[in-house]
Amino acid sequence: MTVRVLVVRAPGTNCDFETVQAFRELSCDVTLMTFSKLVQNRKLLHEFNILVFPGGFSYGDYVRAGAILGKKLIARLGTEIRDFLKSGGLIVGICNGFQILVEAGLIPGTDDVKVALTTNVSLRYECRWTILKYESKSSPLSNNLRVGSILRIPVGHGEGRVVTKSRDDLKFLIENDLVLFRYAKPDGTYAEEEYPWNPNGSIYDIAGLQNIDRNVIGMMPHPERAFYTWQLPDWTRNRELVYREKFADGYLILKSLVDHASRIAK
Repeated sequence: MTVRVLVVRAPGTNCDFETVQAFRELSCDVTLMTFSKLVQNRKLLHEFNILVFPGGFSYGDYVRAGAILGKKLIARLGTEIRDFLKSGGLIVGICNGFQILVEAGLIPGTDDVKVALTTNVSLRYECRWTILKYESKSSPLSNNLRVGSILRIPVGHGEGRVVTKSRDDLKFLIENDLVLFRYAKPDGTYAEEEYPWNPNGSIYDIAGLQNIDRNVIGMMPHPERAFYTWQLPDWTRNRELVYREKFADGYLILKSLVDHASRIAK
């Protein structure tokens, strides 16, 4: 079956076209729609398998990054979102999209655990390539990733630092397998919150999380910016790789989502 993907943008979104292109490369039927139009046509949501919130600065990131759209999402489409997830839908947030899903309370998806995304420890916008280590044994990404898989994916954010209200909340995330990615060093060991390998100071080097039901995932790094080999920062020094391999590590992440959605929809 053809997986149908809805990419939602708002004023300030700036990674929507790259996200659309990546999913189209994966043979998906992709629709790009503004949030306001989705609110006006809310029944359309149930025609899709994957709902994506891409990166950028929705509504200028006023108040907090992703706060305005996150609250609007629940206030205006809360019932539809819950029904979409119950029917087998998958929600994905990348960078600003991750911030939106956290602000909406969809990640981690339980009121007992408090998670937030706040200002980078460096107090500046961080745009750099990072090394990720895949952690989860039970996420939609496990279709093409194994625990311990190392990936190169770039970040670009000013408020990407994952924090929890308490150590018990962090323990809950770890013990319930909600941590998807952790920042790592070039040798594959964890960043241990060391800059610049951990670009924002996230607790436990967290770069991505999923919700308790495993159907909402969010990550700060941008897989759509590392989808093709020619997007890699060192591609001019590895031209043979570009000719030999079309796709880079971001492809594995997005393909896993599509494979998951295809299996669930059958």
